[in-house]
Amino acid sequence: MGTMVSEDVLTASPRGHREFYGSSSAVSFLKEACGPISSASPSNMNGARQEEVQARQTRDILAAYSNPEKFHLPPRPVADHFVQRYFERVYYLYPFFDREAFEAEYQRLWQPGSPTDNSGASVEPNLGIGGHPDGDISTGVFQSSLNAIFALGCTYSDLPAAEKPAAVEAFLNRSKDHIGIDLLDTNNIGVVQALLLVALALQGMPHPHRCWNSVGVACRVAQGLGLHIEASYHQCEPREKRVRRQTWYGCIVMEM
Repeated sequence: MGTMVSEDVLTASPRGHREFYGSSSAVSFLKEACGPISSASPSNMNGARQEEVQARQTRDILAAYSNPEKFHLPPRPVADHFVQRYFERVYYLYPFFDREAFEAEYQRLWQPGSPTDNSGASVEPNLGIGGHPDGDISTGVFQSSLNAIFALGCTYSDLPAAEKPAAVEAFLNRSKDHIGIDLLDTNNIGVVQALLLVALALQGMPHPHRCWNSVGVACRVAQGLGLHIEASYHQCEPREKRVRRQTWYGCIVMEM
């Protein structure tokens, strides 16, 4: 339950004493696994200079981004930064959904036109987040998941440490705004994925019962969809079958 706590929290608790999850914990593994990624340097110097300029621009925007409540969406560079950090630091341990489907829909979020216009979108297999029509950008499933991803990515972002708690809480509140009876009535795999993402973000908050309850609802919806039954996979396409397994394994991991 301590997986998504920031590195600052690992060194000192609010009471002033050191907290330690152990060398075998998921937190320790996450930090060690991310070390080589963050320390690697590009061989191409021009590419390195370009990355440095982009990083400086992102830091400048982050410095001005002190009140997330002013924005329905963060500025594009900030949003990209949060999503990138999420996939670098969180997704590879908790692959609850299909990354390709999410990223395609995320890019569509920034395109001109109405976000509810799906005329050019093809119907995907039942993939959940990012899939059409049940998990596209016009749905509560996608909006709740996106804000949970922002909250998770913000934890590991370059945002000043003093501003992270308020930003994370703002994104979580937006994510929770889309969760209710209406979302549960949707009753598809995207609902399970959204609830798991919210639960993952809640692990770093001082309300463990909310995380526990979110996981419990996710597992109940998943069982209602038959994700725990191998026979329910026979009629699925390979991609859909993979995503269903990933989502069910996510329920098991979060429940443990």
